[in-house]
Amino acid sequence: MPRWSLRLGWSPFSFFFLLITIPSSLSQHLPIERPSVPRVHGGWSSSISAVSGVSHYDDPPVSFGQHTVKCYSCMSRLYGAIWENHLALLYKKPKNFTDSCDNISLNPEGVPAVHCTSICVSMSEQTNIAGVRVQTHIRGCMSDVLINGFNTTIVQWYRWLHRDSCRMYRKKELFKLPGDFNDDSMIEVCTCYNDNCNGSNSSPLFLPSSFLLLLLSTLLLLRL
Repeated sequence: MPRWSLRLGWSPFSFFFLLITIPSSLSQHLPIERPSVPRVHGGWSSSISAVSGVSHYDDPPVSFGQHTVKCYSCMSRLYGAIWENHLALLYKKPKNFTDSCDNISLNPEGVPAVHCTSICVSMSEQTNIAGVRVQTHIRGCMSDVLINGFNTTIVQWYRWLHRDSCRMYRKKELFKLPGDFNDDSMIEVCTCYNDNCNGSNSSPLFLPSSFLLLLLSTLLLLRL
């Protein structure tokens, strides 16, 4: 037993010594967290691991077989307002366009769920209108969000089918964009594989898309 624990009368110096020695002694027994390094699945090209120095990872991806997972399917109402312009060439249409997609926890009954044989994804991006940053959301099955699907190299590299994740991606690298598209903006993609797991928001610091629609309407009225 340490000597300082047996003394009843402490001087200011001994108290200061205690504050210094306790954290240092505890740190010897606490685990040290290190940043994780993306690992490549064993079925991917061996040339990539040879260049990057990353070892093969042999755990199998999530396999659903005949089983399905329930995922929310929706887009922010803003996407519905501009759907026919060019979004219909890039995205598959969700079950509905609704403000509830921005924050499902406030109205989970307002967003339908569908059965997926893949994993669930939620995507969010920032739109800047008149200096106001607004967050919009897309939720659905991984296989039913994009018409051309996601970049399979990125899906395998960041192990979407192995673990839950949230990460920022550049659209032109993640999406298989048609030749006339050149989108250099960023989008956050979260992946998961539990029922209704794609209903949470990881970036709550931005205004919902319903505010953006109100702002756009106000700007149009001011121009009239």
